[in-house]
Amino acid sequence: MLVFLSFLLTKLQKRKRVRLEKCETTKVSKKDIIFKITLSAIFIALATVLKSFSITTGEMRLGFYEVPVFLSGIILGPLFGSLVGLGSDMIYSLSSGYSFSPIMMCSAVMWGFIGSLFYNKKVKVYQTFILCLIASIVATTINSLQLYIYYGMGMFANLPNRIFTMIIKWPIISVVTWVLSERVIKKIIKSISKKKI
Repeated sequence: MLVFLSFLLTKLQKRKRVRLEKCETTKVSKKDIIFKITLSAIFIALATVLKSFSITTGEMRLGFYEVPVFLSGIILGPLFGSLVGLGSDMIYSLSSGYSFSPIMMCSAVMWGFIGSLFYNKKVKVYQTFILCLIASIVATTINSLQLYIYYGMGMFANLPNRIFTMIIKWPIISVVTWVLSERVIKKIIKSISKKKI
């Protein structure tokens, strides 16, 4: 699966590079693409492991797999952030025995895409809280839509529990994301990018 995603990302970046070279505005180096693919694979692995260790019922999940997906959007941009959400959801679906749902997959993709709104920008704490709240609401809405398709009106019986879980997870995800983004991961990336390979 990771090999397929790497191949897909390479093809997409080659197309993007051709378009950029035609415009002669910027060039994307092979080193940057390989670095982003490697980080994407790490984020996919982290998100899949965190999703595997979450507390899951048929209609609700209490876990923090959203943190690596959201971080991938902040650090790698919209394309790679979305692909990290897609890859982690697909691998989890294949390994856990749950059926793959394209609608629920969209919620994981949205975590990466919404995180990319701060791609290459200095993120403040309140901005992280706002973006995590938006991503939480969007993901809960998308997942509730899928559960409505599965269970019909019975989904509304568990909706207060889902909203309560979202409210509990929101500040935790926000703080962890901000601390990891500003204090740890960006410093690691800067130190790695300064070294010549």
